[in-house]
Amino acid sequence: MTPPSSPFSTPRADGFTFPAQWEPHRATLAAWPFERGETWMVPLEEVRKEYALFIAAIAEDEPVVLVLADEECQRSFEAHLPRHPNITTVMLPLDDCWLRDSGPVFVKKKGAILPVTWRFNAWGGKFASTNDSECAATILPQIGAPFFVRGPLTLEGGSIECNGKGAALTTRSCIMSDERNPGLSEEEVTTAIAQYFGLERVIVLDSGFKTGDHTDGHIDMAARFSPAGTVLVNNASDPNHPSAEVFWKNSDEIERAGFSTRSLPLPINPIIGPNWGGGTVLVPANYANFYATGKSVFVPQFGDPNDEQALSIIASSFPNHRVVGLNARAIVTGGGGIFNCLTQQIPAGEFVALP
Repeated sequence: MTPPSSPFSTPRADGFTFPAQWEPHRATLAAWPFERGETWMVPLEEVRKEYALFIAAIAEDEPVVLVLADEECQRSFEAHLPRHPNITTVMLPLDDCWLRDSGPVFVKKKGAILPVTWRFNAWGGKFASTNDSECAATILPQIGAPFFVRGPLTLEGGSIECNGKGAALTTRSCIMSDERNPGLSEEEVTTAIAQYFGLERVIVLDSGFKTGDHTDGHIDMAARFSPAGTVLVNNASDPNHPSAEVFWKNSDEIERAGFSTRSLPLPINPIIGPNWGGGTVLVPANYANFYATGKSVFVPQFGDPNDEQALSIIASSFPNHRVVGLNARAIVTGGGGIFNCLTQQIPAGEFVALP
């Protein structure tokens, strides 16, 4: 049963804001990977082995609510992850497992948590989304949320990166695509984002990855805030990289907005994988798509010479967190996203009670 919409006006008007990811969590929301025909593009067993280690690592820090799409997912989960006191499973039909994009987001006011849902059409209609278009609302009763606010846009959570202090980064290539919010101006879209994420500033960059990214350039694959105050930004040292120019431009735009930046390298060795439309494509492997709990930062690793350098840079930007590298080569090659794309944090606190 879908809970009722909230009686609140907009989260910002009622004093709610989107916390930084590295602040304490009530739980992490995720979903077990499964085969649906259109994805995955590599053997699913390779993906699940990496994913299981990732979920187990999060569960050492905090509770995990893991969505299982069907009985096959349940059997696979039980085979890969023996019973863990910090992992709770819920059954919910899904089309895919990227809950950062299809699931709810959570804003907070002091200790009160309010879910916000958005329209989801599978990244501009690229895939089927019969179940995922409703999962953000239908999952909420299973995690104890009595109601939610429904945002007015077609929007994925991975397209917004917040610093917990009223500022956010996003990309024009995604939020302004005709397949998501046709007929709206950039000012109308960013105003709605600010109102429903509880923000004062929305900084719009041009794009993220230009190849291998069916999200149309999500920000969480390109630039991330950190508790040190710097923004970690992809930097392609090879000028011939298809995304080199846009990454350099992103750094300039962020600095013009008043934030200091620090470059994150890309893997030295390019990863070529299967493309959804056929043939092969340069995979958007990167270290920016890390996931942070209140205690740890989990950083993708690719068996690349730059893995250790990326870990060191992120560790210096998260001085009060432990930084853990986890293999993600099969995940990014098969699905196009990585750790942040697969998760959604629920901030510490209690869900707002019905009035």
